[in-house]
Amino acid sequence: MKIRSNHLLNFTNIAAKVLTITLLIIFGISAFKSNNYEVLFIDERMLVDDIYNIWLLDDVFNRFDEVDNILFKNLLIFFIEFAYGGDLRYGRLWSNFFVIFAGPIMFFGDVALITFSRIINISLFFIGNFLLVRYLVKKEYQWIALLAIYSLPSVEYFHRIPKPDTFLILFVALGIKFIIKEEYNKAVFFLAIASFIKINTVVLFGFLGIYILFNLKENKVSFILRSFLISIAALFIVNPILIIPPIKFGSYNLPNFYQIYFQWITSQGSNGEDISLLLSTPEKWLTTLAKFYKLSPSFNLLFLILFMLFTFSGIYIIAKNKDQLSATLIFVSLLYLLFYFLFIERQYTHYLHLPLTLLLLSIFKNLEISKINYFGKVMTFVFLTFVLLGAFSNYERFVAEKTFNANDRYGYTNIDNEIDAIMLVDKIIEEINDIYENNEDLNKNLVYWHPDLFVPRNGITYNELFFVREYWGSKDRPSDALIESDIFVTYTDYENYESESIEKKRIQNIFLYFKK
Repeated sequence: MKIRSNHLLNFTNIAAKVLTITLLIIFGISAFKSNNYEVLFIDERMLVDDIYNIWLLDDVFNRFDEVDNILFKNLLIFFIEFAYGGDLRYGRLWSNFFVIFAGPIMFFGDVALITFSRIINISLFFIGNFLLVRYLVKKEYQWIALLAIYSLPSVEYFHRIPKPDTFLILFVALGIKFIIKEEYNKAVFFLAIASFIKINTVVLFGFLGIYILFNLKENKVSFILRSFLISIAALFIVNPILIIPPIKFGSYNLPNFYQIYFQWITSQGSNGEDISLLLSTPEKWLTTLAKFYKLSPSFNLLFLILFMLFTFSGIYIIAKNKDQLSATLIFVSLLYLLFYFLFIERQYTHYLHLPLTLLLLSIFKNLEISKINYFGKVMTFVFLTFVLLGAFSNYERFVAEKTFNANDRYGYTNIDNEIDAIMLVDKIIEEINDIYENNEDLNKNLVYWHPDLFVPRNGITYNELFFVREYWGSKDRPSDALIESDIFVTYTDYENYESESIEKKRIQNIFLYFKK
């Protein structure tokens, strides 16, 4: 019977390895599709823009317009983009990693840069989770555990949209590695890095810090002080701009980057949502998760029961083995899940990736297939069924989302593929050129462009004197955008747009507004 179980385990592990590598190949092949700059989704375009801002030395926010010395101006642009960039939610380490390793590829064109950036993102996700599995799970279960991770909700999302979650998993894995090796200073460093990349990870950092203190063999006070200094160093590595204090030089006050950072991380923590306890929230989450695993809403209760049985079985196994690290990980994962299920009404399933991964791996770490009873075998079968359903769901959603689709909401018509989208953008650029040639009073060389549209970039998709910038301000009327810019490009056909002072032109579904 034991030999039969071993053969079954080996077969399952090999099958899991094949399925995981197959998903990885599918994700990798997709990196070569829809890889023109104009058609990038906003979140991916933000990362690519971070790369271009440094390699093109592009002063996007016109911070140094008054600096005449070109060399000094370029040095300032490089420093501020590398250290600050204007968005501190996830720090600069994540985007700077892509700047350093993907940036040189820009000399081969935007398609090559975008493709290579995607391959890096896919590789980061795999390496981080592979290391996490390697450090926590016995060899005979590792590929099963890795496939289980790839079957979790939103895995396909992380392979379409670059997010810091794929990066921080690597640092969480390294932190746990050094906890296991009892090299606690290194563990604190990597967990602090992860926490400053995405502030929600500080909960994991905090409880693993408590675990370290309970198992520490040296003086706890000196370790806490040293950990504080290590954490400060990690903060500066993730956010180099915070090295600069809010001081005053004569009549000039340096910006208070600490205040800016606090505003960014508080907005990241809530994502602009109201955090409140609503009785309807858990059911909405259940419906979303059940749908992902191909279950109708009528099976919500069954899904909840199965999840609770799996979780309590895991808690029982961990308690029986008296594994303190696993107990800490599963406690933190359940803390995350309870918070999201009870207080966060909007179901962003990518929030759940880290807690569900910790939940899975803490159970796998204590699994002994030879000691599983009949109930355990039934739960294992049910679990593997959900793993296969989740993996297929990720594949299915990924293929659907990667299929080119011009959003009907913005009025696109006859835009069937990337070439059509690029041709439309090129027509708009030509029209903007004509507007500038026929209106000499338009001298700001700045075009504001609605970020939801297909977007061009000077020096990449066109080469002209004017610059296109995404417009994130008020869109109640075109005059708001024209305060700072010469032209405003949008999909909105404003009926009342101050026609006595503003002219409107149309190209298919796109409207261009500019002052007469």
